[in-house]
This record gives sequence, structure tokens and C-alpha cells, in this order.
Amino acid sequence: MRLADDDRGRVPFALVGVVLLVASATAATVLAGRETAPDRTRGDRALDRAQTGVDAALASAARTALRNAARNPVVSPADSRYGDALGDETAFRDALALRVYARVERALRTLDATAGGVTASPSLPRVQTTRDAERAIDRTTVEVVDESTVEVRVAGIETAVRRGGRTLDRRERAATVRVQSAALALHDRTQEFERRLDTGAFEGPGLDRRLTDLLHRVVWLRGPLQYAGAPVGNVLANRHVALAANRALLDQQAAAFGRQDDAGGEAYARAFAETGLRDVLAAGKRSAKSRAASVLDDHGGSATAVDVGFAAAKAAADVSEQTIPVSVNATADRAFVGYVDGTAERSLAATLDAAFVGLADRSVAVTRERERRTTSGSVPDGWRLVGTSQTTDVAVESAPPGSVDVAGRQVDAVGRRVVTTETRTSRYSNGSETRTVTETTRTTDRVTVGVAYSVDPPVRELVSTESDTVLDADARTVRSPLHERYARCATRRLLRDAGGVDAVARRAVAGDANVEERALVRPDVPSSVRERAARGVARLRDDARNVTVDLSTGDLADSTNPTGELVDRVWQLHDVGSGYETVEARAAAAARETYLALVVADLRERDRGGGVASLGGELADRGVQQPPASTAGDAADGPVTAVDGTPPYLTLGEVTPETAAVSTAYHPLAARNENWFTAPHGAIAEAVVSAVLPDPPDSVGLSRAGQTLAGTNRALDAEANGTLARQRDDLREAVRDGVADARVAYGGVLAESPVSLSSRERRAATRRALAQWPTVSGRAIAVANGSAARAVAAEAAAVADADARERDRLDARLRANADSVATKGRVRVDSTLVRETSRAAHAVVESAAVEAVDATSGALAEEAARRAGVPDMGALPAGLPLAPVPGSWYATANAWSVDVQGSWETFTVRAEGGSPVGGGNGTAYVRTDESVAFDVNGDGRLDPVGANERVAFSVNATVGVVVPPGPRGVGDTSGGATETSPGWQAQSP
Repeated sequence: MRLADDDRGRVPFALVGVVLLVASATAATVLAGRETAPDRTRGDRALDRAQTGVDAALASAARTALRNAARNPVVSPADSRYGDALGDETAFRDALALRVYARVERALRTLDATAGGVTASPSLPRVQTTRDAERAIDRTTVEVVDESTVEVRVAGIETAVRRGGRTLDRRERAATVRVQSAALALHDRTQEFERRLDTGAFEGPGLDRRLTDLLHRVVWLRGPLQYAGAPVGNVLANRHVALAANRALLDQQAAAFGRQDDAGGEAYARAFAETGLRDVLAAGKRSAKSRAASVLDDHGGSATAVDVGFAAAKAAADVSEQTIPVSVNATADRAFVGYVDGTAERSLAATLDAAFVGLADRSVAVTRERERRTTSGSVPDGWRLVGTSQTTDVAVESAPPGSVDVAGRQVDAVGRRVVTTETRTSRYSNGSETRTVTETTRTTDRVTVGVAYSVDPPVRELVSTESDTVLDADARTVRSPLHERYARCATRRLLRDAGGVDAVARRAVAGDANVEERALVRPDVPSSVRERAARGVARLRDDARNVTVDLSTGDLADSTNPTGELVDRVWQLHDVGSGYETVEARAAAAARETYLALVVADLRERDRGGGVASLGGELADRGVQQPPASTAGDAADGPVTAVDGTPPYLTLGEVTPETAAVSTAYHPLAARNENWFTAPHGAIAEAVVSAVLPDPPDSVGLSRAGQTLAGTNRALDAEANGTLARQRDDLREAVRDGVADARVAYGGVLAESPVSLSSRERRAATRRALAQWPTVSGRAIAVANGSAARAVAAEAAAVADADARERDRLDARLRANADSVATKGRVRVDSTLVRETSRAAHAVVESAAVEAVDATSGALAEEAARRAGVPDMGALPAGLPLAPVPGSWYATANAWSVDVQGSWETFTVRAEGGSPVGGGNGTAYVRTDESVAFDVNGDGRLDPVGANERVAFSVNATVGVVVPPGPRGVGDTSGGATETSPGWQAQSP
């Protein structure tokens, strides 16, 4: 076909190519006459070049700022124009941001980028005022990407685009770069280290908790040795404090940095060997300064700690084979009172109710006897159905019961005959007439309803997962009276409440799927069972009170807690049988088992055997951790390669540039430890339970106050002293007030008891009870040790003419509340008054002892010693036997308050790689006392911004020790109550 003849609208490809060729040539000619790049494109190129310069300037500024910030970090802001812009808690990061911003701002002053005739000039606002510095810090962010990479961002960089002196455009953007540096990671690790140095023992792991734990071990090792007769003058001396403090500091370094100061570890090993068994068992003869020099001297000595010190003292303590009994005591009474009264987690009444809960079953059997159908009427062909109706009639009548399967003990089986008549009427019509057809179906069913019960309680809430298994055992017999109770409950619940047997039979015939039912039944617990169970629990309470665990001195030194063994022995009081003869016997056993579970729960909650168990348990209960099995090693994924403290080991003695790499002489460590009870003291509850407190308590209980008063009276009998007599009188009035408040508290306990007493009778009972002790000090000690509580119970029972059961309950209630009465706030006495009187009395007694020793007449010496109450003429005992406070044991206790302060002149943390100034140099983060200044406003002068500071710490720890009763006691007997190191006054504020 020719092109001229083709009318299909198609265009050949050749023609299309010619058209495109001509069009492109024309466009090229037109465009060739124009400029190759418009102004906008040149401006973009200038902006791109400016941005490249900004990024380079920011990267350089960031590297330099990070390097300088690590070398001389700002720890606290200065009181200056630019220091005021820094936050107290964020001084380092704010100062780093300001360093970066100031350097970038100065670099941008000379940065111009051109493209053709267009110039792009980036800039930042200059920093002249405090507000300018705050804005600069807000514009700059420095964030850790990983521990060797930092991302730096500066916002608000404005770039002016100019040509021929005319501003064409202004752009604002943020610049972001990433640089290699471990400076921030090192700072964060150092902050974590300081946080651990500042964390209190109650707040979490740290120096305070670790030091408390180590000192606790020292006194538990040396105290029993002193008691056993070893030549231990001071149980806890400052040389032990220094050793423990440096061990704790190395542990905190390992936890924060993943490694510890190598030189510090070697110095500690030398100090450990220096202290050694000879220094642990005997008084140290060398001065703190001489010990400091030997420890810091790293030449000529072995760096391996000898196998002495703590381990050897522990072994010596084990050999002594002394034991201290720890009993359940008042814990059993508290559990009993709460159980019987219904104030505990589970009551006796609720336990018995649960033990009698049964499971009743209703079973139904349906038997079809006959079925008959009849029809009346017929329908001719062709008639149409126009309607139907249906009626059902059910008649129920009694019938002999058939057989029915029941689960458990059958209560009854009842028979019913159910006749069901269904009538269906159909109406037909042919249009003019209507006819009906009636179909009748009559069925007769015999229904047997059976009711039974079982005495196995269903799933229940358990008091304890350790036992609580009595109710899982079978009860073989249900005696007739109880069977009748279950039968009545089951019949009422499954028949009467369901509408009766007829209603159940109707539902069964109707095909109700829920006609068989299971339900809980709760028969009333017979009063005889309640009495029997109560008597059994009371007898078990007395057995539980006497459960005792003997701990050796070595166990105490190891912080062994007796709770686990006490719990095991408590559970041994009750043996779960494989089955019980009757339901009543099983219920009584369940009551005893639940009571023991409450005792165990109370023991675990208190974590001590009936009040005060091992002091190690007390400290652990208050957050004091056990030392780790091994020291933390290098962190595999951490940046820190070295920790360098100067000096590496903090000594109590003064260090100088000649003995250590320090610039000036100073005391790296200062310590003060105060022995609370070099004078006679009272209950462990006052001396030791307040573990980890920085100072002795503000008030003490009547036990310590009463014993101090009694000791003061004996001291005044030995030797008259006017000052001591006045102090004694003040103390006696305070103790008398405390006893009066205790008498009121006993009255409150009686008012809450089930025994009916008027307020006058309660006052009379408490007054007569306390009158059994003729002295104020005797009454105070009786309140503290529980004797007064038993006397009050006896007097109240006599006044109320209580029977044996009421007397038992009353006595248990008073014993259970004896400890709380003795420790109520108003019953306590000001500790300063007690402490000062005690010290004065001790001085008088000691003087009498010296008089006795110096006397030429043996008879005179014996009489003076007897009057002074000194059993051992060699030395006064540190501490006195403790009164048997409810929940404790006879023992002797003492405690020490320890304050430690210290610092490194220079503390350096190093990391490999990630150097802000190039590869290979690493990063060193240095802390020391030094002001920090740098050029902020670009005028070439250094501006004060803040201060670098030493890594320093100050901690307080309180530790205590308990030994068996005996004349030697435990405590510091060499020198005074307080020992301070040479640098304490210089370190203290």
C-alpha cells in the first residue's frame, strides 16, 4: 500500500526520527546563546563549599574540645560570667558544649566559600554574656554513639550568600559530625565510680556497703579471739579500717571501670601482708607514717599477700568452739495471738472452717418406663391445614428410688415418677367447614436423685508452700453427728435450694444438661473441735518457743543466718500423717500445721530467730552485701585500659613528694572509729540492730538505761562522786518516766485482750506487777527483758479470776507485745544522758579497780574489787552480759561507728585508641584540684569557667559483734573509746 493511499493514521518511524533530529538541533542553537549557569546554581555551590568547611571546622573543634575536656574536666561551675551558664549537675557536658561552640564560632569568622562571584559566609552568634553562653550550650549537643565514638551537633549556623556586596539569601542549618574519642565514656565511668563512692549502705552497692561488710568481718573475727583470751587490745583499729577501705575502693574501681589500679592492687597486697596475722592478733607497734612508707615502697617486697589476716583469724575463731543459742521465743507468741484473734494472715477459725469444707454431688438417673400415642379425628382429602396448637402437662409423684451412681458418701436417694402428656391439635378447613385432629403422647419416666458428699477440701489458698499438706490426707471416718451436718448442708444446697426433688426431676426429664451439680458445703464446726484445736495449738506454741539453734563463733563470723535451720526444726514439730481416723482429727492437725506456717512466715520476714539472730543476718537484712567470690576483671567490652591513682594506695600516714608521686605533702586517708561501749552497755537491740547508722541512736531503750542506772548505783557505792550522783539522779528520773509510760502501754495491751477488765483494774494489775521490783533500774530491766510482761499477765489474770484457757491467752498476748512495749518511742531514754552517765560511772569503777590493785592488803583489794563489781582484776570488761530481751539470747555485744575520708591527688583513667588528636595516643581523663579556663568570647584571653576536682569520698559505717556471756566481754580496752588517724582534723570540715 502507498503512503498516499494509507488512511489508517500510522506514522513511519523514519519520519519520527527526522522530526526529533531537527528539534534537537534548534534547541541547541537557542541554548548556546545563553549563560551556562544561573545565579542560583553558583549560590548552591558556594553553600556546599561553605558547609564542607563548617563540617571540617566542627570536627576539628570537637576533637580539640574533647581532648582538653578530658585533660582538665569541669566538675563544678565557677562563680563567673560563663560559669553561671553551667548546670551544677551537668557542668562537664555543659562546659564541653561551650568549648565546642566557642571554637566553632571563632573558626567560622574567617571561613568564606566562593563560586563565581557569589560568596557564602557561615557564622554563629558570639558569646559575650551569661545568656549568650546558655544559648550556645542549648545549640550544641554532644552525645555518645558508642564508647569510642562521639556525635557533635551545633544548630543555628547561619550562612549569608552575597554577590557584589548585596545579600542574596540567608540560610540556617545544623552541622553534625562524628569523631573518635573515649572522653565521654571515661567521664561517665568516672561518674559511676563517684556514685558508688557516695552511695549509702541502705541505697545500693557501693563503698559504704562494701566497707561495712569488710569491717563487720574484722570485728567478728577479732572479737571472738579477744573473748577467747588472745592478746587483742582493740578489736577494731584504724589500721584495719585503712586496709578494708582500700580493698573496698579497689572493688569499686573494678565495678565501675572493669579493672582496678594495678599499682593499687600491689600496694594492697603489701599492706595486707604488713597487717597480717601478727598485726591482727597483736597491737600494732609501728606508726601510721612508717606503715605508709612501707606500703607505697614498691621495691624489694613480695607483692603476694601471705595466707594470714582474715583467713587465719577465721580459722582461730572456728577452733574456739564457742556457741550461742538462737531461739524462736516471742515469735511463737506473736503468731499465736494473731492466729487466735484473727488478726494474722490466717485465723484459727478460718483454718477450721476450711478444714470442714466438703464437696457435695447431685447425681440423677432417668429410666423410661413406657410411652403411648393416641389419635382422634380424621381429615378428608383436599382439606387444608389452617392452624395447630400444643400443650404439655407434667405430673410428678413419689416412687421407689432406683439405682444411681454417686461420688462420695451417699446422703440420700429419692425416687419420682414423672408423667409427661403432650397434646397436639391440628385444624383443617375446606373453605366452609373446619375439622380437628388430636394427637396425644403420654410418657412415664422414673427419676432417681442421689446426693452424696466428700470430705476432701477442694483447691485452697495455702499459707505455706513448704508444708500445708494435712488436708491432702484422707479422713477415714465421718462420725454420725458430723455426717448429719454434712447431709443437711448437702441436701439444703443441692435439693432445697434447687426448688426441691420435684423440680430436679422435671429438669432431668426435660433434658437439662446441668441437672447434675457439684457444690461446696460448709457445715458448722462443732465447738468441741474448736476447743480441741485451740488446746493443741497452745501446746504447740510452747514447743515452738523452745526451738533453738546453736551457732558457733565461726558461724557468726561467717554471717551464718539461723533462720533456715530454725524453720526446719519448727516444721519437725508437726508430722503429717498419711491419713487420719476422723475429720475432726484432721482438722485439728490442719490447725496446728497452719499455726506453724505462720511462725515460719514470721521467722522469714524478720530473718532472725525470734528477734535478734546473727549480726551478719541483721546487716544483710539492712542491705549489707556479702563480698563477691572474686574481684571483677577487665571489662571485655569497655574502653578503660588503665586506672592510675596518685597515690595508688590511700594511707593513713602522711605522704610527701619523697614517698609518693605527689606535688605536696598530705594525708590521703583519714579515719575515726568510736567504740560505743567501752563502758557497760545494755541490750543488743540498742547497740547493734541500728547497723550502718552514721552515729549511735538518739535514744536507747530501758534495758541499756536500766543497766546503766544499776551500774552507776554500784559505782557510787564504791566511791562517792558528786558529779556522777547528779547525773545518776537525772538518769533515774528519765528511767522512771520510761517505766511509767511502759505501765500505760501494758494497760493498752490488756484493754485489747479478751479478758474483761475495767480501766481501774488494769491500772491496779500493772502497778502491782511492777511493784515486784523494788528499784527503778530493776523495773526498767524487767520491762526490757519481758519479766514485767509475765508479771502483768499473772496479776491481770488474778484480778479477772480468769480460767486456765484465758490465763494462757493473756500470758501469750503479754509476751507477744513485750518487745513492742519496751521499744515504744516514749519508753525510750535520751542516749546522751545514758552515754555520759555510763562513761562517768566507768571512770569511777576503773579508779576503784586501780585502787584495789595498788592496795597492799589482799583483803582490802578483794573488798574494793567486790564493791566495784570488777570480776577480773586485770582489766574491766568491755560490755556486760545482755538481759534476755524477748527474742534474743544471753550474750555480750559491742559496736563501732567508723568514719573514713580520703582522696587521690590525681586520678587518671586511660583508654586506647579513640584519640581526639589522632591514632595511637589514646585518651587520658584526669581528675585533680585545678581551675579550668578557656577562651569563650574569642578575645584571646582565658575566661574562668569552672574547676576540676579530686576524686574524694566520705563514708560512715557502723558494725557490731556478739560473743557468749563471760567476764572478758568484747570491745576496745587499749586506749580511749575514740581512735583518730593523724590526718583526721585536716580532712574534717
